[in-house]
Amino acid sequence: MLSSDGGTLVRWPKGQGLQLWDIADGPTARALKVDAAGGWPLALSPDGRRLASLHYNGEQIGLWELSSGKSLRWFSGRAFWVVLAAAFSPDGRTLATGLEPWPETYEYYDCRDTVQLWDVSTGQSLRFLEGDVPGHEGPGVVCSVAFSPDGSTLASGTRNRSIKLWDVATGERRRTLPWLGGYVEAVAFSPDGATLASGDEAGVVALWDVAADRKPHKLKGHEGAVHSVAFSPEGRLVASGSGDATIKLWDLWTGGWERQTLVGHQGPVTSVAFLADGLTLVSESEDGAIKIWEAESGRELHSFNPN
Repeated sequence: MLSSDGGTLVRWPKGQGLQLWDIADGPTARALKVDAAGGWPLALSPDGRRLASLHYNGEQIGLWELSSGKSLRWFSGRAFWVVLAAAFSPDGRTLATGLEPWPETYEYYDCRDTVQLWDVSTGQSLRFLEGDVPGHEGPGVVCSVAFSPDGSTLASGTRNRSIKLWDVATGERRRTLPWLGGYVEAVAFSPDGATLASGDEAGVVALWDVAADRKPHKLKGHEGAVHSVAFSPEGRLVASGSGDATIKLWDLWTGGWERQTLVGHQGPVTSVAFLADGLTLVSESEDGAIKIWEAESGRELHSFNPN
């Protein structure tokens, strides 16, 4: 898992210690001994000091101090629901988790798409954000969540082919963005919070005007599902990582023109993030490789495999 600024890679191999990789140092890992059972990394806090990680049982979330590997607390949510996505608010005080009921319990739940908000300092549940009962599209599984830069709005992307915008303070739903493509696998806000980018199972990147009720601008070109989207710090570029093993850079200042296609991974690209300088892009793939790219030219600068 890459941090939102692309500077840190976190991995937690089963049966091993927590591994932190400083991207600037290349293939150099800092391994931490942890004091309890771990799981799958989900989200890094904005200050880079804490990690939210899913327990192997799929239901509990642990909060870890990265400087020491110490377990700070555990968040225990609804029984028989698994966490698929998580995000910290910009101030690091709130954690949002996207939920899915276990398949064998579908008949016992209305299976509406559900997000849970947590108080990071106490581990207490703040509220549930629940959408409508889905129709023929299937259960309301939340695959991705993202906070707006000011922390006031949360976006959730679901497998029932919709995106919802929530008021974080009240828990009220502000808007539903209907989507007729595939499952929504990734969502990200632009730095100014005015645009939401989404990636779906059908390989489409969509740009939504957060304030206006209008159809999205669709960016097409991938031949596989879009697993990750990220904006450059100045908001000009959107990077999309896909199951077709490529990364595309879209230039929003020219109407979404496809500026570059980055080829080099041998498996689906699961995560992309720009470094703070806006000139460098980092990508992670199921092939195990981490690649660093020059955003302007699309040139691969460095590659290493932490496995």
